[in-house]
Amino acid sequence: MTNVRQDKQVNGNSARPPALQTSRRRSAAHPRSSLQQAEKLAKAAFDIGARNCDQDKVAQAAGYKSANNGSYITLRATASQFGLITLDGSLLSVSEDWIKVFSEDNPPVYRTARQKAMRRPDLYRQLLEDYSERQLPAVEKLAQQLYINQKYGILRDAAQVAAEVFYESAAYAEMLNEQGYIKPLDSTVDAAVDTDDSDREESTDYLKREQRTESSTKQEVNIHDPAGSPTSQVALVGLHKFEIPLLNG
Repeated sequence: MTNVRQDKQVNGNSARPPALQTSRRRSAAHPRSSLQQAEKLAKAAFDIGARNCDQDKVAQAAGYKSANNGSYITLRATASQFGLITLDGSLLSVSEDWIKVFSEDNPPVYRTARQKAMRRPDLYRQLLEDYSERQLPAVEKLAQQLYINQKYGILRDAAQVAAEVFYESAAYAEMLNEQGYIKPLDSTVDAAVDTDDSDREESTDYLKREQRTESSTKQEVNIHDPAGSPTSQVALVGLHKFEIPLLNG
């Protein structure tokens, strides 16, 4: 009798049929580290030699013990999604575009390259299009949109970090104005497919045309206030000083 019950538990109704065995869903590929962190990794590789770098040396230069470190692997995938690096087996190279950026070391060149990098990940390109010339919602609201709206492909447990990293990266690339609006993007975008990225495991479109920079605007953006909502410091641009003499001197 006992053996019969055990057989039923294994082979009968109480056992889970193989057809119902499902793998855990994963969010669509998206940056899990900020653009600034990814840029630091690419700069570490550039300082080593830029092309065909040993990944252990790159990881150590970036502050990790080895290329097998989980945080390094996540950061490497992010840098690849932003188009800062390429991989060839165990070797890592800085992308040709960013070799030029690091070589020139010019603030306007950095700004343009960062804004171009922001439009490479599928999720970021979609958000930049959806909120073009619109005010971004608070981080918590944006995170909610990321997992409620199925077109973004982000699971609920990953949405908060995804929203925070997007805000941080957009501010670093100077793509937000003082009111939290995304600055206007160039109207012409040429799509190209990047098929050489094994870490991202998907093709991404990227821009061939550089975005026009705003040289007259000076601003400093803070990503979060103590309550966790995005805030900004308004730059005192275009204000004039008038001295008004008083009767008492």
